[in-house]
Amino acid sequence: MAVELPAVIPKVACTLSELQGILIQKYPFLSTEEGRRNRSEHLTDMVHCCEIFSGRGAIAKGFRERGLESTTFDIRENESHRIHDLSGIVIVAEKLVHTYPNLGVCVIEPTCGSWIWCQLGCSLRAVDLVGNGMQKNVICGNATAELLGRVLYPLVEWLYVHRVTEQPETSKLWLWPSVIPWLRESELGRHHDASLFLWAFGSTSQKPLRFKGDWAGIYIVRNIYREVSEKVPSRKLHLEQLAPKGEKWATGTPSMGQSSQYPMWLGRAFAFAFEILQSPNDQSVKIHEFVAKMIASLPPPGTLSDEDQPDATISPHAADPGNAYLDSVVLPRGTINRKEVLAAHRARNTPATQEAQEAKPKVKVQKTIKTKASSSTKKIQRQKNHAHTKDSCPSASSSSSKSRPKNGTLHDWWNRK
Repeated sequence: MAVELPAVIPKVACTLSELQGILIQKYPFLSTEEGRRNRSEHLTDMVHCCEIFSGRGAIAKGFRERGLESTTFDIRENESHRIHDLSGIVIVAEKLVHTYPNLGVCVIEPTCGSWIWCQLGCSLRAVDLVGNGMQKNVICGNATAELLGRVLYPLVEWLYVHRVTEQPETSKLWLWPSVIPWLRESELGRHHDASLFLWAFGSTSQKPLRFKGDWAGIYIVRNIYREVSEKVPSRKLHLEQLAPKGEKWATGTPSMGQSSQYPMWLGRAFAFAFEILQSPNDQSVKIHEFVAKMIASLPPPGTLSDEDQPDATISPHAADPGNAYLDSVVLPRGTINRKEVLAAHRARNTPATQEAQEAKPKVKVQKTIKTKASSSTKKIQRQKNHAHTKDSCPSASSSSSKSRPKNGTLHDWWNRK
């Protein structure tokens, strides 16, 4: 009997127009562009940073340390922060209304559980972008991606707030059809894309992160990371020795979920970047001073500072902050054969998969015709490389020609084969 896959491209709790109507009813001045751009004149409790899916809220804390206002949204902090419910979306929308227009930044950190490479064997996103419909975290991930592309990103742009989205380097969230159109420049600035590693900011994890958005502060944070990695490269090497084989990127002490949390110095780097954008004079000098202060305060490699220890006040809710949506998901009962699920995904050509494939740039491959002249030229080149290898490694015997020479290059070794 063939496996019947459930609908894994869910509908959002409300549309953008419905949410805009709710906001305009409460804040009438939002009905005009001038009112949205100058709403700080009508509201008093404005913030500079809104952190969504904040976890321990390191970025928001970093802003508050520098005398800036910030707010957070995460179900592990407040049970009412259920982003897949209408009430939860309205809470997010009101936080964005109270974020400074043309100046404030919204940092979005969606749960990466079903999007990263180490989950592809279970999520099946490598075969079908919409993923395994028999897993709740996959369905919830799809709901979050739809919410981002159809409601949250348009709302942030409508309110003239800068946006930044974070995901691990290997995440496939960027390929989601409704997310792709927003990986572009906006009215507030051009599109920025930067990568960094958590270890440089005091984490026990080497987890690679990627930030995308229209906020120029992303590049300042990346420059901070680059300078730290140049000045203390031994920190990364030490963590590589501590980490178990095959677990260098996401694990640490005492567990993956805790060690992959944002360290406080990453939050301070975001707040510092925000201040630099307001007064860009002597930017390089200020960055050098900030990096020197940060390096002096970092804990020894493999350990967490006291401020980065797991926060016991945050309740260990469901692994995915979209638990409210998961509670409403009904899956088929009984044991499902994974091979049958995989075959069903391969047989189904989903709209999401089609749009993702069409969105990828097509590269024309120019075919080359092998001729006798080209083959003879390659043979002469191989002989030259072989002679060069023998000169650089005279002690290597002919019996060990199949092994890679210590002083030779991989290119030489490959040609000798």
